[in-house]
Amino acid sequence: MYRPTPETAVPRDHVRGLTPPRFGLGTLLLVVTAVCALMAAARAAGAVGGPLLLLLVLAILAHVAGNALGTRLRSIGSVPEPPPDRCPDGLPSSRPIRATQFAPVTSLRERTRMGAGMIVLTLLGAVLGAACGGALLTLVNWERVTWASAALGSSSFGVLGGLAGFLGSRFLQILAHAWLQAHRGPQHR
Repeated sequence: MYRPTPETAVPRDHVRGLTPPRFGLGTLLLVVTAVCALMAAARAAGAVGGPLLLLLVLAILAHVAGNALGTRLRSIGSVPEPPPDRCPDGLPSSRPIRATQFAPVTSLRERTRMGAGMIVLTLLGAVLGAACGGALLTLVNWERVTWASAALGSSSFGVLGGLAGFLGSRFLQILAHAWLQAHRGPQHR
């Protein structure tokens, strides 16, 4: 078992930040049992009551977790920071960190404007999504399709196609920018 020496121990007046949640097997089994009971109650509540029950329980759990996290943060918030000769984990630092030990700053953190190409690809995705989605819905449900359902289906697929076009074009733009920056070398950053 590891026992910290006085040189490596964190002083009593310095509290570490948030630690990951820890639980044992008993707690895990209790949570699994509670989730099973909740799912059984949701099934018994029906199609409308089940999701409402799940939403209620999730809201209560989020409130309890937020309260516990806020209480812990408040309790460690007024504790002074460790002295500068110690690392954040409480161990003594062996040497100062130089600026050359870090990777160079990339320009990926900078904000860029949406170019004309991205707008065109977003609109193209919306048009293709509306056309292909509307055609697919019409072909699959030919006997039951009405003008209103075809318009609603086409507009829904148009929104999804526009979102896919935007996300795809933005991903390709960031990928190309990162690739070009990586191949330029550190002197151009």
